[in-house]
Amino acid sequence: MSSPSLHGLNGPRHSPYTRKTKAYGEIRLHFQYVKLSEEVDEPAMVLWAQGRRSAYIICLSSAYRYVGSDGYPTKHLVKQSLFAADLLGLGGSRSSARRITDVILDNMDELLIMPPRPRLRDPKVIGEGVLTTGDGKRFEFEMNDDG
Repeated sequence: MSSPSLHGLNGPRHSPYTRKTKAYGEIRLHFQYVKLSEEVDEPAMVLWAQGRRSAYIICLSSAYRYVGSDGYPTKHLVKQSLFAADLLGLGGSRSSARRITDVILDNMDELLIMPPRPRLRDPKVIGEGVLTTGDGKRFEFEMNDDG
């Protein structure tokens, strides 16, 4: 699978795909949708450092790897926090990694309740159909392209 693409993430500007932004010193946090494929946009937590172009992305489907069922950070989170701190230009120090860990932990609930991507346009009808059940009932329906 190719890497996810970001919709409209050019620093602190908002796009229709950005749900919310927060600031923690030089760390910027966006709740954003990332395009995983032509059909799938997934909720994600995106960490930026002010003045940097790199971003660290946690998609909803991988959130379980960062926080255990007990609410405590996993080993994966600790390791990835060091990587993210370096990626974002904050240095590979334990204190920078701890700040990243705190931002992720403090905001994981927000990612978990993030709604699906909003439709940017009304769905377009692309077909019609009729379903007849075994007992003779007929149901007419339209198929659309999901908007």
